[in-house]
Amino acid sequence: MVSNSLKYAFPEGEYGKVDIQLYKNYKGCHTLIIADNGRGLSENIDIRDSETLGFQLVSSLVDQINGCFDIYSDNGTMFIIEFSG
Repeated sequence: MVSNSLKYAFPEGEYGKVDIQLYKNYKGCHTLIIADNGRGLSENIDIRDSETLGFQLVSSLVDQINGCFDIYSDNGTMFIIEFSG
């Protein structure tokens, strides 16, 4: 996800920000957030049914840790992955 942000979020010559957060809540669940302030994802992409290798890997890895994820694409892209510890 970080490499996708660096590769696709910012057109050549533009600067941007990639933010990575990992925390554990009071219930013992972990949340990983990877966000950028780039151009965002295409409106017609469905990451859960995508043909791209990157999105297939994300989906597969999240399944392996029995996690769930959401994606937001307003003012950049934000991936939120939640899983138990």
